[in-house]
Amino acid sequence: MLNLRHLSWFFLCGLVAAPSAALAQSVVEPQEPAPQRLDLATVQKGDLTAAGTIDEEHPERSVPTPEQALRRPLEMGYLMMDLIARAEAASQRGDHAGAVKYYQAIAKAVPERAVAWSKICRAYKELGEIDLALDACKQALGRGGVTAEDHAMYVRLRLARAQRPSDAEIEELDAVVTHLEQELGVELPAKTTIAQLRCEIGLRLEDAARLRGCVEVFRALLPHDPRTYTYAWALAVEEHDFARAEQIVEDAKQAGLPRSATQEMETRLESERAKAPFWFRLSADWSLVLGAATALLLALTFTWMGRRGALRTTT
Repeated sequence: MLNLRHLSWFFLCGLVAAPSAALAQSVVEPQEPAPQRLDLATVQKGDLTAAGTIDEEHPERSVPTPEQALRRPLEMGYLMMDLIARAEAASQRGDHAGAVKYYQAIAKAVPERAVAWSKICRAYKELGEIDLALDACKQALGRGGVTAEDHAMYVRLRLARAQRPSDAEIEELDAVVTHLEQELGVELPAKTTIAQLRCEIGLRLEDAARLRGCVEVFRALLPHDPRTYTYAWALAVEEHDFARAEQIVEDAKQAGLPRSATQEMETRLESERAKAPFWFRLSADWSLVLGAATALLLALTFTWMGRRGALRTTT
C-alpha cells in the first residue's frame, strides 16, 4: 500500500490530480512503516537506480528508462524525491549551476511536464545565462503544466537581451502574449497581466503605438495603479510631451507612489528632455511650441502685408 509521500511521483507526472485542500486534510496517513529503500546488494544490472546512488556529477545518468520506472514505481518515487530535494537545496544555497543539473535529470524523467524546464530557466537566469534561460523557458512553453508566469518569464528574458529583438522575435513575442491572453480569459488579473506584458514590449521597442494601447487598458481597469502612472509617463516621454509627463509625475506623487519612484521619473524626464531635438526643448508643452510657431507665422504674414501696402502707397 502506497503512503501519501509516494504519490509525489504520480503528481509530478500528471497521472493523478492533486487532492483538494479539504480532502487532503481529511486523509489520515497509515501508521504502517514506510517501505524500505532498495538494498544496493540486490540491485541487478538494468534495475532502477537506487535512491542514494545518484551520480552527483551527472544526475541525468541516474534516471532510468521509462520501462524501468514503470516496473519499479515506488523506487522511482524515491529517486524523484531525492532529485527534487537536492535541486531545491542547491538553489537555496545559491548553487544554481548544481540546481540546473538536478532539474535536467528531473526533466529527463518527466519530459512531458513543464515544471523542471521552468526551474532550469530560472536557475540559468540567476547565473546570467540569458540565452540558455530562454531556451529552457521555451521548452517549458510547449509542455503540460505550463503557467502564466512561465510565459511572462519568457517574454521578459527575450526583452532583457542587449540586442533589440528581431522582427521574427517580435512576432514570436506577440504570438506568446496572444496565446496567453486566449488561455487566461477576461478576468481582471488576466487583463492586467496581458496589458503589462504588452507595455513592457512597447517600452523595449520604444513603440508609442503599443504603449498607447496598453496604457488605455490600465487607465480603464486600474486608473490609480502605480503601473498606470509609470506606463502613462513613459508614453508621454516617448511622444516628447514633457508637460504631460511632468503632470503625471505630480499625479503620481498625489497618489502616494514612493518618493524614490517619482524622483527617478523626474531624473529620467530631465535626461530625455536634454536629448530631445531643440524644437521640443523650446517648451515643456508641444502645443505651446505649435502656438508660438503659429504666432510667428502670423506676425511674418502681417509684416509682409504691411510692406506691400507701403510699397503701393509710394508708387
